[in-house]
Amino acid sequence: MSPRFKARLLALILFSVVIGGLVLRSSWHEHLMGRDAFLAYQARRFDLHLATMRQPLGHLVSYTIMMALVMGVYESLATVSEKLFAVNTNHQPSE
Repeated sequence: MSPRFKARLLALILFSVVIGGLVLRSSWHEHLMGRDAFLAYQARRFDLHLATMRQPLGHLVSYTIMMALVMGVYESLATVSEKLFAVNTNHQPSE
């Protein structure tokens, strides 16, 4: 496997673990809240964020910024791990 492929695979796995951990933490927190507290929280969330429609341009700008940040972190992680894999392959003893 090439160092680039290993780096991309490692970045994908790390991102998956982090996102999965955040989803699990959120689900666990909601489970611990109890039914009534969870429904009250969802009602407040709906009233604050979903009762009135935001402007489409605002959605487009905010999601573009969010995706640029996510992709930037992914690419940075892949680049750093690619450099580390390249250094590791250069320092292996050859016979």
